Amino acid sequence: MWQTIKSDVLVIGGGMAAARAAVEAAGKDASVVLVDKGSFEASGTSPQSLNGIASALGEGSPQILFKDLVEDGYHLNDQNLVWEAANGAADNIFQLEKLGFAFQKEGNKYHFAHVVGHSAPYEMIYDHHASLMNPVAAMGKEAWRRGVKLCDHIMVTRLIKKGERVTGAVGFSSDGKCFHFAAKAVVLAAGGANHLFSNTCERINHRNFRTTGDAFSLAFYADVPLIDLEFANFREGEGHRLARIGARLINSRGEKIMERYAPGKLERAPRGKFVEAIATENFEGRGPVTWLLPQETREADREHLEYFTRIYGGNFQAIIDFQRLLGGARINHDAETNLKGLMAAGESAGGFHGADRMQGGGFLETTIFGAKAGAVAAQFAQQASQPRITTEIIEEELDRVNKLKGKNQPGVVIEEIRQLMWEKVGVIRKESSLKEALES
Repeated sequence: MWQTIKSDVLVIGGGMAAARAAVEAAGKDASVVLVDKGSFEASGTSPQSLNGIASALGEGSPQILFKDLVEDGYHLNDQNLVWEAANGAADNIFQLEKLGFAFQKEGNKYHFAHVVGHSAPYEMIYDHHASLMNPVAAMGKEAWRRGVKLCDHIMVTRLIKKGERVTGAVGFSSDGKCFHFAAKAVVLAAGGANHLFSNTCERINHRNFRTTGDAFSLAFYADVPLIDLEFANFREGEGHRLARIGARLINSRGEKIMERYAPGKLERAPRGKFVEAIATENFEGRGPVTWLLPQETREADREHLEYFTRIYGGNFQAIIDFQRLLGGARINHDAETNLKGLMAAGESAGGFHGADRMQGGGFLETTIFGAKAGAVAAQFAQQASQPRITTEIIEEELDRVNKLKGKNQPGVVIEEIRQLMWEKVGVIRKESSLKEALES
């Protein structure tokens, strides 16, 4: 058997896009249920990863932000989505402040950082101390105040649809109980896939970071088009902070390598250029590539320089240890998919970033399109009737999950796939290696 939970809007996920959608939908008088696979405020990448947000304040503007996002994405972005975010970026900051967010200031003025991939200082830094909690917890606090119901530790395994309209979802708790979520509209915001490659750092390997492509699977089996999944965004873990203090990347010959790969921007080049430079130097025998710390930096960044000097000394190896996929469900500028009543946002949606993700773009995307998804879902729910419970589909999914068995240990298979992906489908890839991966 199963338990049925009804709502106007069902939000699937527990990160910033999901929380922002839940707040917006509840603010428009919709009854909202948020279902999270993990522990809300601690699951997924958002609680620890959202720090800097691209704004259109400081020395930025919608036009500058749009240009940087498109250039960093190698002009492969959906530019309608990019302009929607760039045009709303300034108001987005003010909305977040009203919801309890604080951003770092120097005196009474905002602090704007000039970070990698940006052509001007317009990055704003979330102030964890002033906000007293991580950004997802801050958004969650507002969600609960508005009456959002939380169902955590439940993994959604299937979207339910009737014709060309979504009518809810089926999920299972960690102890095997089945839940049927009946909803007039659904927001898909369950993150992306951060575990595809074997080189991820310990923070991402932690069990709380269980962004394992669930949203991609849900969309695919509901016949929602997926786009841009070929774009994997690799990162050098400390690059954005090190570039800020004036550190330089050097190879084993002592050459400053970014002068070759990005002569205009050097270490302030987009993240993808960092990774391309490091991987190529290592692959061609000029590694290891290391970070060379400066002797001095500006006053605002002195604390960071002292930290890295204390931890690492004068120089240390550059490591590619973070990745995500930049694709997902195809959406329009209102976060709608082709399936009526289904919206998507954050890393569950594709098109915004193109082939590389600009620093601060993730925080911007999740809040802009999370809000749009929630608002549009609430509007759709106001005009829709409560769907009829389709017991046959629930029984079919319950039977499918109960029959899931295999001879191999899942953990072993996952590690084999991750190693294969890193070796054959990693930073440096070619036709032959991709074919070898497919045939393995």
